[in-house]
Amino acid sequence: MVWIGTPDPGRQVAAGVALLAWAVLSGLALRGLRLRQPAFVHVDVHNEAPPPPQVEVRAEIHTPQREAPQYLSYVLPYLPPSPN
Repeated sequence: MVWIGTPDPGRQVAAGVALLAWAVLSGLALRGLRLRQPAFVHVDVHNEAPPPPQVEVRAEIHTPQREAPQYLSYVLPYLPPSPN
């Protein structure tokens, strides 16, 4: 809109000014407009951390147990039924 709405001699300058204004305003918007310094709270605590728990790690792979396939007893030679 800036490019189209500006006469020929000043198009590049107007577009550059619009781009800079857009960048500054976007930066302020994305920053959250926090203009004051964040509060710094210093707490001086000297508590010792508890010892780490004793953990036993074992690498095991559990596979599901399969049942043996059950075969039907056919008299050999088995011939399937005729399609006729």
